[in-house]
Amino acid sequence: MYSFNILTKLSNSEFELLKCIYHGMTSKKIAELRYVSIGTIKTQIHSILHKFGMKSMKDIIRKLDEINFSSLLDTLLK
Repeated sequence: MYSFNILTKLSNSEFELLKCIYHGMTSKKIAELRYVSIGTIKTQIHSILHKFGMKSMKDIIRKLDEINFSSLLDTLLK
């Protein structure tokens, strides 16, 4: 439940970025799609890492898999 609680503390922009990374998109592609600089993406990634207390996005993705994040996203999209 710890990871789920952290998800509620993410800004909308951070949550959208997290979804993109979770689905395997690169920072460069995300920046292009969102019309922001790669620096903005890196800043948001740093913020997400800080909120999760982790050092890499791979660690966060593993945590998200543990809480079945893909099912959560499917539920939110319905």
